[in-house]
Amino acid sequence: FITLEKLRLTPKLLVAAFVGMLLTMVLGLAGLKSIEAINGYNRHLYNSDLIGTAAIAKAHVNFRLTGRYLREAILAPTLARQDEAKASLSKAASDLDLDVALIRETLHIEQNKKLFKELNSLLAVHSQQISEALSLLEEDKLQIGKAAAFLSERFQRIDSRTDKVLDAMVDNNLAGANKTTQVAAKLYQQERKLILLILVIAITLGSGFGWIVLLSIKRPLKALSSSVDNLAQGDLNITIPYVDYPNEVGLIARSVKILKGIYLKLESQRWIKTHTAE
Repeated sequence: FITLEKLRLTPKLLVAAFVGMLLTMVLGLAGLKSIEAINGYNRHLYNSDLIGTAAIAKAHVNFRLTGRYLREAILAPTLARQDEAKASLSKAASDLDLDVALIRETLHIEQNKKLFKELNSLLAVHSQQISEALSLLEEDKLQIGKAAAFLSERFQRIDSRTDKVLDAMVDNNLAGANKTTQVAAKLYQQERKLILLILVIAITLGSGFGWIVLLSIKRPLKALSSSVDNLAQGDLNITIPYVDYPNEVGLIARSVKILKGIYLKLESQRWIKTHTAE
């Protein structure tokens, strides 16, 4: 504290400003860290859970469309309608492959990784059945013959199991998204409390340091003011404090000391004149 008192006013203000800036920087960095952490969970939620869920849902739609267009091609009353159904089937199958590729990129839940392996096997069988059905359809043309076998119970079992696998993957992703949301909310509350704590500490430290700086200025000035009052009342036996300080306080103290010396000289002259007259 004595060292702080001896500092000049400008360094004191600079130190106070530096401490204030330092506390503000700490608070700002803590806030940025919190935002980045929460943003990381949000990116994970979007990239893995939401995009993955959307891809699975879209794959489910396109899977159902392949079965629908295959049935339309088999049961088509005209070659034109059959060709139209085949084109739609090809488009749905191509979209399904893209959806599966996106699902693979967003996989992060262990249960879905296992289900994805089963899904690949089911889709491979499904694709093979479609290829065989289309080949037989070329032979049958518009007659419902061998190709109609792919509308049988075996084909339906593949469809049913694939539906269940895709539904299970969606459920797992939604559960994962809910868990990620809960973790992000918990992290937000923790970081919020941390920032509030840092804010309270920063305000306390800033106020405390400001008060110390204020005291380092106020206390010497009060002591010097008291010395000046004593001099004005004729007390010339006082000791002037802070004359060794190299700052503004020391400059004032030395000035007061000079004033005291003048008072002493005047008092000495008055005493000499009084006694000489006697």
